[in-house]
Amino acid sequence: GLPGWRASGRLARREFGSAPAQQGGKASSWPTETQLERNRRLSVANTVEEVLQIVGAESGQMDRVNVATAVNRLGRAVSRWPMRELQNLVNDGRLLLLCSWAEQASAKMRAREVSNTLLGFAKLARCPGLREVVPWTALGQAVAREGPRLSAQHVATVWWAYSELGSLPDRAVLQALERAAFREVDEFAAQHVAMTLRACAALSSRPHPVLLGSLEQAAVRDSERFSEHGLASLFSAYALFGVSPGHELLSALQQPMQRLAAKFTPQAASNMLYNHAVLNLLPQESCLQALVDVIMQHIGQLPALVVVRLLWSFARLRVLLPGCSLLADLAQEASRVAEELVAFHAALVLWSFAMLEYRPPQVCIAAMSQRIDTCDGECLSVALLANAIWGLGPGSDMAAAAASLPADAPISSESLAQLFTAWLAEAFELRP
Repeated sequence: GLPGWRASGRLARREFGSAPAQQGGKASSWPTETQLERNRRLSVANTVEEVLQIVGAESGQMDRVNVATAVNRLGRAVSRWPMRELQNLVNDGRLLLLCSWAEQASAKMRAREVSNTLLGFAKLARCPGLREVVPWTALGQAVAREGPRLSAQHVATVWWAYSELGSLPDRAVLQALERAAFREVDEFAAQHVAMTLRACAALSSRPHPVLLGSLEQAAVRDSERFSEHGLASLFSAYALFGVSPGHELLSALQQPMQRLAAKFTPQAASNMLYNHAVLNLLPQESCLQALVDVIMQHIGQLPALVVVRLLWSFARLRVLLPGCSLLADLAQEASRVAEELVAFHAALVLWSFAMLEYRPPQVCIAAMSQRIDTCDGECLSVALLANAIWGLGPGSDMAAAAASLPADAPISSESLAQLFTAWLAEAFELRP
């Protein structure tokens, strides 16, 4: 494991006991009735304290399945805890003992057990200091050893665990996961594809093109079983990869997207549009209308970043909505959340409205202009350009700011000229 965990494990064993039970010097391969009963109790434990009470009360008796179940249940429970409650968890001897047991049990863990243990510990890693006491190396070695027995579900779970942790596994684990994915690709369900690709994207680890194509085919076969979360994860992954899904997959996903759009939150709807915009993919009209309907139902309570993302996405996709009040509503929303926006977001709002050939009310323009940092030459130039497109002169504050940009403002006159040229070319779809 990582440095510092062994001493903690010794302290825990001194308080609670030693290693998992062995009989006659050899670990039993068949669980005892006591171990089965303990696993049943762990499986229904819903709080951190409930799990740790079981760990502390029967120390020295847990087999590999008990350890995996305990860690997995802790990971689920801790995700519902506020951060202030987690501060002292790393000092709990019962948890340190569990980390010690996990390292010893990892040598005999099967594929399901090691994948569940990894995911549980990855969720627990948000506890301050706990990352340093988890035996990551031993668990990674167990994954590599169990590679030939990893199922599609195990591959997806392990990838998701490492994405929760925020770090790539070592080379041996990566090779085991890739080989297992190639071998089991026909068994990947929609959920497995979405989890795997989203986790890979979060870790900037794009799969081999052949494997990516095979996973796409698996997604096509199981497209009707995508959930709204699976669809969101899938498009987010492709946006992070910077690669558009294949035509066959896009066609297969249209019906599920239209069916599930009503279940989206405004955040999910804006993310879906944003990911399409990043990939320069215009959703089918029925899907687009379904996403817009979700947004319209929440006008008056949209978060600030949702407003910005929506406007940027509509502008990027050149979505003009004749007869729809959405742009007027979004202008009102932008005014409402103006104080929550940084300069970049305010400039993006003005640029997006300009690209959509829509001039928002003056109150919105004024609210955005007030958020522009007068020392940020790039944001200021975008705001000035938007005003120019609308045929407006800059307001007195903006004009004064432009005239008094300091010499060390983060944009040179040459860059400013290039920026204006680029924005104008995009605005009027010109080619140099």
